Amino acid sequence: MFRKLRTLLSCLLAVLTMKIWADTGELNLLIIMTDEYNFRTLGCYRDLLNEEQAYLWGMGVAVETPHIDSLAKEGAMCSSFYGTTPL
Repeated sequence: MFRKLRTLLSCLLAVLTMKIWADTGELNLLIIMTDEYNFRTLGCYRDLLNEEQAYLWGMGVAVETPHIDSLAKEGAMCSSFYGTTPL
């Protein structure tokens, strides 16, 4: 009986909390985590490097990533990130 009551109260608290946060108009947090590329692959990180390092393989080899670049300019970028799973 106590377990059901505790579960019900927890769900009710979660719903009320979500409703309060929805009314404040705060922005959501979006984390885009990708794999299998290096620092030069995305334009937003390539812009942080000097030209010699950014275009190591040549100017024509770079892939443009305008949508990810615009998200990076409007938000935040991480240059160090730790994963919780072993590689």
